[in-house]
Amino acid sequence: MPSRFDPPPNPPAPGSFDPNDEHIDTSRSYDIYCEEARRIVAYRNARFKRRRELWRTHEVDRYGQFLELELASGKTLFIRRHSVLKFCEPGADAGPEVVEEEPS
Repeated sequence: MPSRFDPPPNPPAPGSFDPNDEHIDTSRSYDIYCEEARRIVAYRNARFKRRRELWRTHEVDRYGQFLELELASGKTLFIRRHSVLKFCEPGADAGPEVVEEEPS
């Protein structure tokens, strides 16, 4: 295992990406799980359309960042970008095995 103190000889430039990385296909539908008001909700057969911004107040403003979703009904919904917990193929079992729960 390489040492974390010995950086690679040609590190990638900040903000760059590997062109061989596969991007998420946003033309497909997914079951999108989000956290809303201390509960987890699922938007079934929804599509990611684009990132949107609302009322930027300063350089790094995470509260004004939203994702535009197209719901199965064709309606548009904007959700907080940081509310997305996970997403999967429509109808796939997205539930993990719960090993230990926090006490109530």
